[in-house]
Amino acid sequence: MPTALIQSDDTNWTTPATPTKAVSLTGITAGNLLLVFVAWEGIAHISGVSDGTSAFTAGTEVQKPGSNFWGQYWWLLDANSGNKTITVTFDDNDNDFGILYVTEWSGGTWSLDDESVAGAAGTAVNTGNITTTSATGVIIFANKLFVTGSTVASPLINSGAPTEFAFSPVSGANHY
Repeated sequence: MPTALIQSDDTNWTTPATPTKAVSLTGITAGNLLLVFVAWEGIAHISGVSDGTSAFTAGTEVQKPGSNFWGQYWWLLDANSGNKTITVTFDDNDNDFGILYVTEWSGGTWSLDDESVAGAAGTAVNTGNITTTSATGVIIFANKLFVTGSTVASPLINSGAPTEFAFSPVSGANHY
Protein backbone atom coordinates (compact mmCIF):
# COMPACT_ATOMS: atom_id res chain seq x y z
CA MET A 1 0.00 0.00 0.00
CA PRO A 2 1.51 3.38 -0.95
CA THR A 3 2.12 5.97 1.73
CA ALA A 4 -0.60 8.61 1.84
CA LEU A 5 -1.40 11.63 3.97
CA ILE A 6 -4.87 10.99 5.43
CA GLN A 7 -5.55 14.11 7.51
CA SER A 8 -3.92 16.89 9.46
CA ASP A 9 -4.72 19.56 12.00
CA ASP A 10 -2.73 22.43 13.44
CA THR A 11 -2.79 25.28 15.91
CA ASN A 12 -0.45 28.12 16.78
CA TRP A 13 -0.04 30.67 19.52
CA THR A 14 1.68 34.06 19.71
CA THR A 15 1.45 34.87 23.41
CA PRO A 16 2.66 32.89 26.43
CA ALA A 17 0.60 29.73 26.47
CA THR A 18 -0.63 27.29 29.05
CA PRO A 19 1.54 24.21 29.47
CA THR A 20 -0.71 22.18 27.14
CA LYS A 21 -1.74 22.63 23.52
CA ALA A 22 -4.03 20.24 21.63
CA VAL A 23 -5.52 19.43 18.24
CA SER A 24 -8.09 16.81 17.22
CA LEU A 25 -8.19 14.18 14.50
CA THR A 26 -11.40 12.30 13.68
CA GLY A 27 -11.80 8.78 12.36
CA ILE A 28 -8.18 7.67 12.82
CA THR A 29 -7.54 4.25 11.30
CA ALA A 30 -5.90 1.66 13.56
CA GLY A 31 -2.29 0.98 12.64
CA ASN A 32 -1.68 4.30 10.92
CA LEU A 33 1.26 6.56 11.73
CA LEU A 34 0.57 9.74 13.72
CA LEU A 35 3.28 12.34 13.37
CA VAL A 36 3.49 15.49 15.51
CA PHE A 37 5.77 18.44 14.83
CA VAL A 38 6.09 21.23 17.38
CA ALA A 39 8.11 24.41 16.98
CA TRP A 40 8.26 27.04 19.72
CA GLU A 41 10.12 29.95 21.22
CA GLY A 42 10.91 30.05 24.93
CA ILE A 43 12.74 28.18 27.64
CA ALA A 44 10.06 25.51 28.14
CA HIS A 45 10.58 22.00 26.80
CA ILE A 46 8.05 19.31 25.89
CA SER A 47 7.55 16.73 28.60
CA GLY A 48 5.15 14.52 26.65
CA VAL A 49 2.69 13.99 23.80
CA SER A 50 -0.37 11.73 24.10
CA ASP A 51 -3.60 10.91 22.27
CA GLY A 52 -5.31 10.08 25.56
CA THR A 53 -4.54 6.37 25.14
CA SER A 54 -0.94 6.10 24.00
CA ALA A 55 2.22 8.10 24.64
CA PHE A 56 4.14 9.21 21.57
CA THR A 57 7.88 8.60 21.07
CA ALA A 58 10.08 11.69 21.20
CA GLY A 59 12.53 12.62 18.50
CA THR A 60 15.59 14.70 19.28
CA GLU A 61 14.84 18.28 20.30
CA VAL A 62 16.71 20.80 18.15
CA GLN A 63 17.60 24.40 19.00
CA LYS A 64 18.48 27.06 16.46
CA PRO A 65 21.95 28.21 17.59
CA GLY A 66 22.00 31.52 19.45
CA SER A 67 18.24 31.60 19.98
CA ASN A 68 15.35 30.26 22.02
CA PHE A 69 13.77 28.68 18.92
CA TRP A 70 13.14 24.93 19.22
CA GLY A 71 11.67 22.15 17.11
CA GLN A 72 10.84 18.51 17.78
CA TYR A 73 9.07 15.57 16.13
CA TRP A 74 7.01 13.02 18.08
CA TRP A 75 5.39 9.90 16.57
CA LEU A 76 3.07 7.01 17.25
CA LEU A 77 3.86 4.11 14.91
CA ASP A 78 0.66 2.12 15.51
CA ALA A 79 -2.31 4.38 16.24
CA ASN A 80 -5.55 3.22 17.84
CA SER A 81 -8.73 3.89 15.85
CA GLY A 82 -11.26 6.57 16.65
CA ASN A 83 -11.48 10.27 17.32
CA LYS A 84 -8.44 11.51 19.23
CA THR A 85 -7.25 14.72 20.86
CA ILE A 86 -3.48 14.91 20.60
CA THR A 87 -2.09 16.91 23.52
CA VAL A 88 1.42 18.35 23.84
CA THR A 89 2.52 19.09 27.40
CA PHE A 90 5.29 21.58 28.13
CA ASP A 91 7.25 21.58 31.40
CA ASP A 92 6.67 25.33 31.88
CA ASN A 93 4.36 28.15 30.73
CA ASP A 94 7.26 29.91 28.99
CA ASN A 95 6.55 29.05 25.36
CA ASP A 96 5.92 32.48 23.86
CA PHE A 97 5.28 31.46 20.26
CA GLY A 98 4.52 28.07 18.86
CA ILE A 99 3.14 25.83 16.17
CA LEU A 100 1.64 22.38 16.70
CA TYR A 101 1.06 20.29 13.59
CA VAL A 102 -0.34 16.72 13.57
CA THR A 103 -0.67 14.38 10.59
CA GLU A 104 -2.04 10.88 10.03
CA TRP A 105 -0.36 8.65 7.43
CA SER A 106 -1.46 5.33 5.96
CA GLY A 107 0.78 2.88 4.18
CA GLY A 108 1.28 -0.32 6.10
CA THR A 109 3.45 -1.39 9.00
CA TRP A 110 5.68 1.38 10.31
CA SER A 111 9.15 1.20 11.81
CA LEU A 112 11.75 3.80 12.66
CA ASP A 113 15.19 2.98 11.31
CA ASP A 114 17.12 6.12 12.08
CA GLU A 115 16.95 9.78 13.02
CA SER A 116 19.29 12.65 12.27
CA VAL A 117 18.69 16.29 13.15
CA ALA A 118 20.48 19.61 12.85
CA GLY A 119 19.95 23.17 13.99
CA ALA A 120 21.75 25.94 12.20
CA ALA A 121 21.68 29.68 11.68
CA GLY A 122 23.46 29.68 8.33
CA THR A 123 22.47 28.75 4.80
CA ALA A 124 23.85 25.20 4.70
CA VAL A 125 22.06 22.90 7.12
CA ASN A 126 23.08 19.25 6.88
CA THR A 127 21.49 16.65 9.13
CA GLY A 128 24.05 14.05 8.14
CA ASN A 129 23.44 10.52 6.99
CA ILE A 130 20.74 8.08 8.02
CA THR A 131 20.61 4.37 7.32
CA THR A 132 17.40 2.53 6.49
CA THR A 133 16.71 -1.19 6.29
CA SER A 134 13.99 -0.72 3.69
CA ALA A 135 14.66 -0.50 -0.03
CA THR A 136 11.20 0.91 -0.75
CA GLY A 137 8.48 2.73 1.13
CA VAL A 138 10.86 5.07 2.92
CA ILE A 139 9.35 8.25 4.30
CA ILE A 140 11.49 11.11 5.58
CA PHE A 141 10.19 14.19 7.37
CA ALA A 142 12.14 17.44 7.40
CA ASN A 143 11.40 21.00 8.41
CA LYS A 144 13.11 24.31 8.07
CA LEU A 145 11.62 26.88 10.36
CA PHE A 146 12.25 30.39 11.60
CA VAL A 147 13.81 31.37 8.28
CA THR A 148 12.59 34.41 6.40
CA GLY A 149 12.87 34.74 2.65
CA SER A 150 14.85 31.60 1.92
CA THR A 151 14.16 28.36 0.12
CA VAL A 152 15.70 24.92 0.23
CA ALA A 153 18.08 25.03 -2.71
CA SER A 154 18.97 21.35 -3.04
CA PRO A 155 17.34 18.87 -0.69
CA LEU A 156 18.86 15.50 -1.49
CA ILE A 157 18.15 11.97 -0.35
CA ASN A 158 20.80 9.51 -1.56
CA SER A 159 21.91 12.13 -4.09
CA GLY A 160 18.41 12.28 -5.59
CA ALA A 161 15.66 14.82 -5.25
CA PRO A 162 12.92 13.72 -2.82
CA THR A 163 9.21 13.88 -3.43
CA GLU A 164 7.87 16.87 -1.52
CA PHE A 165 4.49 16.74 0.17
CA ALA A 166 2.91 20.20 0.15
CA PHE A 167 0.79 19.91 3.27
CA SER A 168 2.22 22.34 5.77
CA PRO A 169 0.40 25.46 6.95
CA VAL A 170 3.64 26.65 8.52
CA SER A 171 5.25 29.52 6.63
CA GLY A 172 8.69 28.53 5.44
CA ALA A 173 8.33 24.83 6.32
CA ASN A 174 9.10 22.04 3.88
CA HIS A 175 8.21 18.36 4.28
CA TYR A 176 9.91 15.69 2.13
